[in-house]
Amino acid sequence: MPKVFDSIRRTTRASDWWDYKLLVIVSLFPATLICAGQPVLPHWRDAILLILSLVSGAIFASIVNDLCDREEDLRAGKSTLATGPVRMLAAAMLVASIATGAAFLFAWRDNLPLCIAYACAWLAFLAYSVPPFRLKKRASAGIIVVALGEATLPTLVALLLAFRSADLAIDPVWLGAVAVWSLAHGMRAILWHQLRDLAADQVTGVETFVVKHGAMPTRRLASWIVMPAEVAGLAVMMVKLGGVIPACFLAVYGIVLWLRRLLWHNVPVVIAPLSNHILLLQDYYLGFLPAAIFLSGVLRHPSDVMAWAAFLLLFPRAPLRIFGDLIRLLRQYCREVALR
Repeated sequence: MPKVFDSIRRTTRASDWWDYKLLVIVSLFPATLICAGQPVLPHWRDAILLILSLVSGAIFASIVNDLCDREEDLRAGKSTLATGPVRMLAAAMLVASIATGAAFLFAWRDNLPLCIAYACAWLAFLAYSVPPFRLKKRASAGIIVVALGEATLPTLVALLLAFRSADLAIDPVWLGAVAVWSLAHGMRAILWHQLRDLAADQVTGVETFVVKHGAMPTRRLASWIVMPAEVAGLAVMMVKLGGVIPACFLAVYGIVLWLRRLLWHNVPVVIAPLSNHILLLQDYYLGFLPAAIFLSGVLRHPSDVMAWAAFLLLFPRAPLRIFGDLIRLLRQYCREVALR
């Protein structure tokens, strides 16, 4: 039985979703409230509902993708939902996730934009993985739809739920900036993933964007179009959040990048996976930006420190790793300076 649950954990990619995707999306729920001058703590119930709704969508997407990728994974030598008990448990989780998603749509039926964003996220996963659409094999359409399903649409759900929770009018500037940023960031993440899996995709015959167009054009696309759009969206978001605090945390992140390059020989990259690389801005999104968001909120509404504590309890791994690295880097740098 432990092997069954371990297989399900790998199939649903729970750690990847929780530590690297849900953290960023969920942090934009309080960010939306803070931009509107609202306290975060009174809206904790909707924050929990947001997390549950995203988890159900993540489980659905991961299991559907694994089921539809079974033949390609077998050819590539990857593990699949091969055994009977694993398939049965996965089927039960799939049904439960669909029922949960339907329940959220029913609960939010009074807010059409929210329901559309949530439903379209699920439809994007279907279009990406399931024949006859199977956009995963259709290069450009594939990277756009997976970026929408994994990043943009769930992020819009977080924003729209925050507006609904606080009974606020939609802020089109904030919504537009976050949409551009999340789409570009999502595209960059999937292009990085496709570059990393290029050899396996060539073996299995999956025509991803990188397989069809090549590694060098992919790097150019990411460097000259996707990354500038991501930075532009982020800049507007930082201004809406108050500017000074997010910029200060961005400066600290820049120092961390410099120290990592100097002391640990980490190479910041836009997407190209190197032997000792770090993905540019990833740690800012996972640690420094959430910290800036919550500090901005706590300075206006001190009781929001409880919301920050709850966030850290739910998503401890990435922030603790990032700020732990900062402490280790500073200690190592001070030791090396003292020895000169």
